[in-house]
Amino acid sequence: MGGVGITVYQDSNFGGRNATFRDDVADLRQSGMNDRIESLEVAPGEMWEVCVDAYYRGRCQVFSEYEPDLRRRGWARQISSMRRVRGGGGYPGPGPVYPPQPPVFPPGGGSNGLVLYENRNFRGSSRTLNGPTRDLRALGFNDKAESLRLPRGEVWEICRDIDFRDCRQVNGDLSDLRGLGLRGEVSSARPYGGGWGGGNGGWNPGGRPPVQAGRLVLYTGANFTGRSYTVQGGENVIRLGRVQSVVVQGGNWELCEDENFRGRCTTVNVNVPDIRALGLPGRVGSARLVAQPW
Repeated sequence: MGGVGITVYQDSNFGGRNATFRDDVADLRQSGMNDRIESLEVAPGEMWEVCVDAYYRGRCQVFSEYEPDLRRRGWARQISSMRRVRGGGGYPGPGPVYPPQPPVFPPGGGSNGLVLYENRNFRGSSRTLNGPTRDLRALGFNDKAESLRLPRGEVWEICRDIDFRDCRQVNGDLSDLRGLGLRGEVSSARPYGGGWGGGNGGWNPGGRPPVQAGRLVLYTGANFTGRSYTVQGGENVIRLGRVQSVVVQGGNWELCEDENFRGRCTTVNVNVPDIRALGLPGRVGSARLVAQPW
């Protein structure tokens, strides 16, 4: 690679025809690599955004380091344009693990269960959920939960309304649900990842792919400075005002400029010292973990 740019390969594991680009490529058709890339390498300290359509339109995602098999990421033979994310070197903080690892589920695909507590700090009466629960009134626990415990490796949705409406994703213990805006307001909950059958409450391998657990830290200043705000699972309304940089602590995150995942969105799994390089106008109105296409 010569230490600069991005090298793309027609086959997985860095095989087949390849090409190295040091400048932004608005349309890969001119290179003969459009919708043909199955693996890629990014020069150390650089980040590149790839998109499914020419001129950086459609679904986009930021990559760093290397990806030996883009099928695992849902990007094999999908890339039509790509561009360097400016200022991508020399940033602190934990980054992604390569290759990315799926969450660990108990043997047989079962769930150890979500435990909801009536008071903060895991106190008071509790209820254990081992599968989708569309209405907590059936357990006498509607709008009562103020904290929760969750086994390592599990991801759940907890929802403000019955029938799994207005939900947040969680992937660990939370001593106070006020941080998610759901303290004393949980009415339904279900496991997220792998897919749970609606009729029998069992594991359905054909359902949604698992979500890699993680956290996102938003900063009001560039290069991870200023006031910070941490997101776990996802939030459809983020009222932080100005957002200039983000630290990704595991998982793939979709960042959108407007609330409720509207406006321009892009997916990142690396730290970004200046989100304006992604085309976001200095704000993030909503963010959520997105599934890994295993």
